[in-house]
Amino acid sequence: MTAARAPPLSPLVGAVVFPGDSVGSLGDLAAAAGGGAAGVAPTVRLGASLLQREGEVRATRAGRLRQTGGGKLWVETNQRRYLPAVEDAVVGVVAERHAEARGSAQRCSGGA
Repeated sequence: MTAARAPPLSPLVGAVVFPGDSVGSLGDLAAAAGGGAAGVAPTVRLGASLLQREGEVRATRAGRLRQTGGGKLWVETNQRRYLPAVEDAVVGVVAERHAEARGSAQRCSGGA
């Protein structure tokens, strides 16, 4: 028995998008998401490489547009660089960064 798949929020789900391509208006994506409980507005979450500006959702990187069953959209790219996104787990925080100190302060005297 296979689980029912959520209907695509955008007709471009599964297609290759390029930087600047419009994925759809936020209103259209929310309408496609449908309603949850009565009186609750539908939720559309934008993941990596998607940007919402003035009601329009656009791709910021080239890749394939993907969607989860929970209404999250993102662009799957072939890049090896990590792009932080909302709801990512935080393992640690870099508080300060300094260059390594070089000079006589680091030298050890050879005890004889």
